[in-house]
Amino acid sequence: MIYPDYSRNQCAIASEVLKRFGINYGKSSLGLLSQKNKKLSIVVVDGLGWNLFSRLKLPSDVYALKTTSVFPSTTASSLASLSTGLTPGSHGIIGYRAFFKETGSIIKPLEFTYASSHINEALARISRLTDLVKFKTSFEILKKKRIRSAVLLPEQLVGSSYSNLIFSGVTQMIGYSNIWDALFLYSKLLDNPKVRLVHLYLPYIDSLEHAYGEDGRPAFDAAVYVLDKLIHIQKSRAKYASTVITADHGHINLGKRINLRSDKALMDKLELPPYGDGRAPLFRSRSDLTMQLSRYNLKVFGKKDAHTLLGQIDREVSKNMPDFIGIPSDDSYYEYDFNTLKGRKKALMKSNHGGLSEDEMEIPLLTLD
Repeated sequence: MIYPDYSRNQCAIASEVLKRFGINYGKSSLGLLSQKNKKLSIVVVDGLGWNLFSRLKLPSDVYALKTTSVFPSTTASSLASLSTGLTPGSHGIIGYRAFFKETGSIIKPLEFTYASSHINEALARISRLTDLVKFKTSFEILKKKRIRSAVLLPEQLVGSSYSNLIFSGVTQMIGYSNIWDALFLYSKLLDNPKVRLVHLYLPYIDSLEHAYGEDGRPAFDAAVYVLDKLIHIQKSRAKYASTVITADHGHINLGKRINLRSDKALMDKLELPPYGDGRAPLFRSRSDLTMQLSRYNLKVFGKKDAHTLLGQIDREVSKNMPDFIGIPSDDSYYEYDFNTLKGRKKALMKSNHGGLSEDEMEIPLLTLD
């Protein structure tokens, strides 16, 4: 198992970004970005794990560092750390599905909806994500220094509760319709002298890995194309721009799928259904589940040792913490289907993420300075 190194992952990148603009914030052992007079872009290629990245052929002058994701190695937690410099234990988004006491339920922060719902923003009628999760972003800190920033996202994510949370303070939030639109708008922002920080998020490789597997040809071809275009765009603007390219997590091809709902003895001991991620299930129970969960090839972490995974855990976050965290020791996927309708066909993902395997945790960090 690869444990997160918060001095060299997304938290550290956030510290480096602010340091680039003369602001000391957080800890980092990366030592990136020496050209302070240049503008800066941060590109997140969703799902680009080191396992996929290492199969690509890059120009000899492109330097890549192997680093780790946060835990859980999932988008909602990772992007929040990248925008704040905080560990998941401090920013409070612990997994794709997370429990928030204020809502009395398990929710999906990315879509800001209930765990059982497929309707985005269903919670917006009764709550605001910014009231449930409170932190200061790098963009807010830069705004106080009058440093202009821009974020490029798929157009359906612009203005969502999650985007408004992690990109609070950004000068511009711009939507794009496809990869070509994204690269065109990205180039234009790099050429705009008024914008000093550009953040680009690309979800396409992650989607292809879910559908075809981490080792599938579609994800490989997409990674070749995306990295080639990003490197070409930056090199043609090297005189006035620096670029950091990284990922939020990697992927592991899935093996056995374990239906936790069918374990009646386990379900009887739980206060809530299992939540979190299929590769990092979370449990709330007043009973000691260690022996019961270990039979599923899960390494079990209790509240006392959760900080080894989540980093520093703030007091406000602690009330929403699970009692037990399960980490698979193999490629198994742990399911709890919140939908109880019979006869519904489920789309089975070929690969996923969230756990501590090398494939999920190890990600690249490219610096083009």
